[in-house]
Amino acid sequence: MVCRQFFKKNTVTFANFKNIKTIMMKHFTLWLTAIVFLFVSCSKTGNEIDEPQFEIEQSMSSIRELDNVTFSISTSGVNGDVYIKGWYINGALESTNNYFDKMFKNPGTYTIRMEVYHSGNKTSSVEKTVVVSALPSYNVYIKTFEVLKYNELYKFSGSTGSFSMKNYFAIEELDPTGMPEILLQAPETTENVGVNFFKSFGWQFNEKGYKLKVYQTGNVYPKSQTYHTNFVIYGANAWFSTPYAVINEYKIDLNKYRTLKPTTITEVVGPMELKLTLSWE
Repeated sequence: MVCRQFFKKNTVTFANFKNIKTIMMKHFTLWLTAIVFLFVSCSKTGNEIDEPQFEIEQSMSSIRELDNVTFSISTSGVNGDVYIKGWYINGALESTNNYFDKMFKNPGTYTIRMEVYHSGNKTSSVEKTVVVSALPSYNVYIKTFEVLKYNELYKFSGSTGSFSMKNYFAIEELDPTGMPEILLQAPETTENVGVNFFKSFGWQFNEKGYKLKVYQTGNVYPKSQTYHTNFVIYGANAWFSTPYAVINEYKIDLNKYRTLKPTTITEVVGPMELKLTLSWE
């Protein structure tokens, strides 16, 4: 009787055995986790850090054509100093400073890439794609350009009589560095003129004409200019074979015409009366 009671009290049931097994497995898992953590911790030296992270930041979230945007770098987990190797826009080097300002003169998608030296002699890079939206604008085509009057013929005559005057003009605009660049040179034209009389001369553009972009609002221009384009007019005395000289410049500003959109413009610029014929789209 006593033996039966002993075995009855101390018999391990199957359910109890499962509970004991579960508890042992939990303790084993905790013990194994602690061993792994201790091994990883001990394997690091005091100078080691997590993998460094770099991110390109921009001063405005939404970029439009002609906006001036600042790009900079943010870092985390960097051991030591960070040195900018270069900022690149669509693969072309833009700057080697810690940050740079950029005005996008054309809408589109641009890839910004930044490369840095860090943690001794390590190199890392990160890229970001930005989308530049277009400002509403008109396409304006210059179809013809004429010189109707010129009041300084005496500078070329060499006498009071008639002479042959030759002329041409060049379209000059700013390149990406802000320096003047000749984009088109018109053919030479020759007219018989005199100090007391003048015969108009001009040029007609091929196809649709010379294209300009005119923004619908704001006092802004493409290429950071204060005008849309510049016609530089040259003249010389054909009889005396004198060298060409600049006789006038016509910096064309079409912002003041964008409400009415005229097809003909006549303006007095310096000693000349000039005429343009246009089409607007």
